Amino acid sequence: MDTVNEAIYSLGIPLVLQGAGVQNGGSMVGRWKKKYTNEAILEAFILAAKNKPTEPVSWMQKCLQNIGEKEPEPVERDVNNFGKRLQAYKAKGFWPTSWGPKPGDPECAIPQKILQQNGF
Repeated sequence: MDTVNEAIYSLGIPLVLQGAGVQNGGSMVGRWKKKYTNEAILEAFILAAKNKPTEPVSWMQKCLQNIGEKEPEPVERDVNNFGKRLQAYKAKGFWPTSWGPKPGDPECAIPQKILQQNGF
């Protein structure tokens, strides 16, 4: 399991289990993962942890609906951002899907020269 999924489940399950009648927090989190992006789920969990809602499941569901469901986002091709993104990926090991295929993926759109300049 990767770091992002670990964060989602370790943050989310305790929050979800605080909800009335919830017995399987992992199942609820899994359903959200099918419908929403990891970024949206983490954002909702962080907001829930800060706001401490009395009904966390319905609160997070509304929060996720406001953030939005998974949609293919246009991939930015801004060459100026490639270096920053590659350095962030190196440091954190996380590559958001909105950036397109990550380095090492055959469909990665980052020019080979920029990849090499950044140690990939």
